[in-house]
Amino acid sequence: MKKILSKKTLIQNIQGIESEVFQLYSETIKNANTDENSLFQVCNSLCKRIDKIKKGIFSLYISDNIYSCKILIRTLIEHYLKLLFIYLNEEKFANYYNKHLLYQEIYEYCKAEIFIRKNLDIENHEYDINKWMEMNEKGSTSISSCERDKIVKLFKHKEIWRSLIPKIKESAELFSLIIPEYSKLSSYIHGGPYAGYYNNLYDNDRNLLKNSLKDLLMISITLSVGAKTFVTFTINKLDNEDLVNKFENIKDKMINFVNDYFI
Repeated sequence: MKKILSKKTLIQNIQGIESEVFQLYSETIKNANTDENSLFQVCNSLCKRIDKIKKGIFSLYISDNIYSCKILIRTLIEHYLKLLFIYLNEEKFANYYNKHLLYQEIYEYCKAEIFIRKNLDIENHEYDINKWMEMNEKGSTSISSCERDKIVKLFKHKEIWRSLIPKIKESAELFSLIIPEYSKLSSYIHGGPYAGYYNNLYDNDRNLLKNSLKDLLMISITLSVGAKTFVTFTINKLDNEDLVNKFENIKDKMINFVNDYFI
């Protein structure tokens, strides 16, 4: 008779296998000279954040908190797509991300600050966006606002998808599942009725809840290993088939463990 593991033990066992991924990843990048490699820095930063999101999903899985899991899965997918997009477009897009996307984020923050102060009459002075930008130490860049707008648009999720489609045909099955799911998950982020409808279904159908949680585990495992694989290629430059196979084999061990648990 099959011994039934607790969900906590399942996650601990997955993480035990996952330690092989971290070891392989660390060994691959440990001697890399990354000081001037902005492509590695950006992709590695996104990869680390993907791992933090994945850990959150693991914790929420244990408590059956599928609503919060779905919010985090949407975020994980977006991090992963940005990482893949930057990796495929190399150093130039890493610099776009570090410089112009950061500028735009601070610009939007400053606009929000001005909006609230203006509408609540917190201070009675002229609201100059340029002064606010300078207060945040990002008051100037070397390109025009029109050029920056074009760059920022490149990083919108639909633009990323369009640019990736010709390059991801080998993984078409994976992305044909992820991209529509990403759109559905918007309802969880924004408090839409679709998320409310499904939340009621999960409350009343344990099998639906169980199978959906399984899917979320599989996605988080697949994308977190994929992220590490791409980051190693920012160092090695060429796709190393042996290295890919090693990452894939460890990922498959985790996926198989999840599948066995849910039989």
